[in-house]
Amino acid sequence: MSSKQRFKLKRDLLLLEQRVKSQEVFVYNGSMHRADATTVAYAQTIQDNMIIIDINKTPCMIENADDFRRTLKLKHNEILNEYNNEYQKIIAR
Repeated sequence: MSSKQRFKLKRDLLLLEQRVKSQEVFVYNGSMHRADATTVAYAQTIQDNMIIIDINKTPCMIENADDFRRTLKLKHNEILNEYNNEYQKIIAR
């Protein structure tokens, strides 16, 4: 692989990572959260009617913890699937 090809590969992977990172943000009941692995893990500890802090450092009430977890996991899986598809396209070049 030439240095130009390596540069292009690294650049494309970095751009993909940045795009995916920006897509992680989602709104739930008027508050903004990040659908990343850390939040998915933290969500397992959330109970109904619990206050958590969103990405803007704003307290928000999670009235239905199961619904929050479901929404979070769907968004996280959607992002990971897109990341995987795009990653495979980039490395196949």
